[in-house]
Amino acid sequence: MKLSGRMFIIANLASLPVALAQVPASSDIQNGMQPEMQPPLANVSVQERNKNGFTYVCGGVGSDESAYLKQIAKNYDLMSTFARRDGSYLADINIAIKDKRGQAALKITCPGPMMLVKFPHPGTYQIQAEVGDSTVTETIQIPAKGHPSSKVFEWPAS
Repeated sequence: MKLSGRMFIIANLASLPVALAQVPASSDIQNGMQPEMQPPLANVSVQERNKNGFTYVCGGVGSDESAYLKQIAKNYDLMSTFARRDGSYLADINIAIKDKRGQAALKITCPGPMMLVKFPHPGTYQIQAEVGDSTVTETIQIPAKGHPSSKVFEWPAS
């Protein structure tokens, strides 16, 4: 039900004129440039959220959301993907991020197979990802400066 409702909204948004999707920058207009018009990303409905000093985005359902999250991943400390070993992606993952003392710092449910996180401080964190009655735990190191990390959480094929 939920998915078909989402498809209905996408179909209606896709029928909007492309000109509404992107407004040229005023500097482009002043310079006489004609920017390329791109269709709206109607399938992207992810939102950045903040909780306990963490900034995160969850999603990746569909190719548009997945591409969008990969594009913005450079702005986050960690990009995680949740999948079975057979390559099928998972959704509705219960996530618990604990600090180096083992204290729960963030608890969320990620509705899609990808999660981007900005951590409040550099250091060592433990991430528990739970699907059904199966939990995968990974320890990660977030440096003070550096490139974003990537971590794939894998469950046995069903």
